[in-house]
Amino acid sequence: MGKSRVTITLLMIIALISGCAGKTLEHDESIQTSKIKVLYQDEDAYYVDIGKIKMMNYPVDQIEFIVQTNEFAKFKDGKSLDEFYEGQKKFLDKHKADVIVVDENLFADTAREGKLYDMEADLQDESFHLNEFMPGLIDRMKSRGDGKLYGIAPFFYRQVLFYNKDLFEKHHISPPRSNMTWDEVLELAGQISDPGSGKRDFHGIYHTYSAAPAMMYQIGSSSGLSLFDEKGEKLLIDTDGWKHVIKKMTEAVRSRALLVHPKERNMTHDGIFLDGDSAMLIGDPSFIHKDVMQPDDKRKLHKKWGVLSPPGNPKLAEANMKLPYVYAVAADSDNKQAAMEFVKFINGKETMGTYFQRFVYDYAPTRMGNLNDFDSTVTEPFYQLKPQMKDGIWDNRNVPRDFFLVFEPILSEELQAVIDGKKTVDQAAAELKEKGQAALRQLQNKTHPSDPTAK
Repeated sequence: MGKSRVTITLLMIIALISGCAGKTLEHDESIQTSKIKVLYQDEDAYYVDIGKIKMMNYPVDQIEFIVQTNEFAKFKDGKSLDEFYEGQKKFLDKHKADVIVVDENLFADTAREGKLYDMEADLQDESFHLNEFMPGLIDRMKSRGDGKLYGIAPFFYRQVLFYNKDLFEKHHISPPRSNMTWDEVLELAGQISDPGSGKRDFHGIYHTYSAAPAMMYQIGSSSGLSLFDEKGEKLLIDTDGWKHVIKKMTEAVRSRALLVHPKERNMTHDGIFLDGDSAMLIGDPSFIHKDVMQPDDKRKLHKKWGVLSPPGNPKLAEANMKLPYVYAVAADSDNKQAAMEFVKFINGKETMGTYFQRFVYDYAPTRMGNLNDFDSTVTEPFYQLKPQMKDGIWDNRNVPRDFFLVFEPILSEELQAVIDGKKTVDQAAAELKEKGQAALRQLQNKTHPSDPTAK
């Protein structure tokens, strides 16, 4: 299981810059003699790349690797998210790498700061086959760099809707379909989780991130809602859209249609679905990997499941995703030519076709021509919807990252109060607005103490 599950909000690093943006690099024999520094924020990406490098006989002696270890574990020591990111930036400033392998959020930060090289012209090389990447990926990358292509990513993380075919047939209920809204999915979950099913612990649907706040965020984000106004000054949790999400979600939990866990157990596993204790699952590529490739698991459904695009807003025809590792070149690198050759090698058609031919754990390849393990009915739902250009919860750069750490226990308490029938949705939303707005104002005043617009 990849580290992307440890914390939804933990992400990234950077690279350094100036000059040269937008110019195509000329390729000559100096590539073979230019030693480059490649910096990895996370050791998992390093180990994956070393496998590619050795398999493809890339000249490893021309690369100096700089690898951070256990950074996510260090975060648990009480640091704020903002302090964590500042530490990451200092690490990159110190080492001045030519190539950096970063997570998406910090990639966006550094791209907007002008510290990365615009590689679009270089990737237009016919041998790179830029057109084979999943629809919307390049636009998503450009949206992180204010319209310029400062990086490329070999794989992505997205959750989709799995369902147990046998259970729907057994209960004579029509199975889910593509492009459903969350209201429709929760209604269907309620139908199949009726107490008449005979199983006390049976649920209609569950989510691998199963705490109530994570579920609320998932539904709101995929439905196209924003948690803040554009300036990041006002919390919008008391608007009709969010109150509708809270109402539908808490009703589903109360009726056992939806399974969520208390905050101390905020992640479940695929076993609930494999055991037949849930008719549907919001899960990631790791489920496919485990069900198909672990023959010793007696609970395996052996593909007696279907998979569909994730629920959301059909009018938007898009869904959220995460890019765990983005490859970028520092704008102030003296070895841009060799650095770009490395980026193109790792993300290239031949390398990806040889090394990354299947879904691996949490991730799916961004090159759609490299899927050789499964038929299109299994793989297509991961690619059917284009990536969201902007997530209404996580992508507001005017909101301090620490807000979510402060707000989550407040949100968890209020949602549980509604589930338990101790508060109405309106009462909980009003409380969330008051406490959340106060927390947001306090953090913004801390970040910008002299800013009179922080409200």
